[in-house]
Amino acid sequence: MDSQTMATTWWMVIGCGTLVLCWLVGWLGYIELRKKQMMFEDRRVAIENGVAPPPLPPKQLDGWPGVKQRELELKAEERRLRIEKGLHVDDPKPPPKTRADYLRRGIVATCLGAGFALSYVALSASRIDISGVGEALAWCLGLAPIVFLYGVANLIYQRYVPTTADRGPVRQDS
Repeated sequence: MDSQTMATTWWMVIGCGTLVLCWLVGWLGYIELRKKQMMFEDRRVAIENGVAPPPLPPKQLDGWPGVKQRELELKAEERRLRIEKGLHVDDPKPPPKTRADYLRRGIVATCLGAGFALSYVALSASRIDISGVGEALAWCLGLAPIVFLYGVANLIYQRYVPTTADRGPVRQDS
């Protein structure tokens, strides 16, 4: 196959691929548009007939932020309903930190501080001439002792945390 035929073939493949991609993006856009139109169709019909329209659906975020947002909305709604009914509302308090929490935090921070120190040593020993190495050296030099000492402080403090958390006076329900 000569070079002219090969070039023509590749241009046809690239052109067809581009057309298919454009068609796919347009089709997905049309599907999204129809979905939104159908979502508001009930509201339009209700307004035309003089009836109060149904409420708009809540805007949903995708992924984990949406799940967390919805969870907080439901908790707030439940709290509001309990207050309206005159029921007791518990204000949830986070559980007290245990020795394992401080130990985990201390180990992670100490390792991060040591990693910053090793990064500083590696960058300064390599003598790489790339823009940004000076800033990276400064960050490593500044963060290494701070993070390392924070980790060591947590490791020391975890030795003095009581093994059983003080939960206040115990109620005797009889």
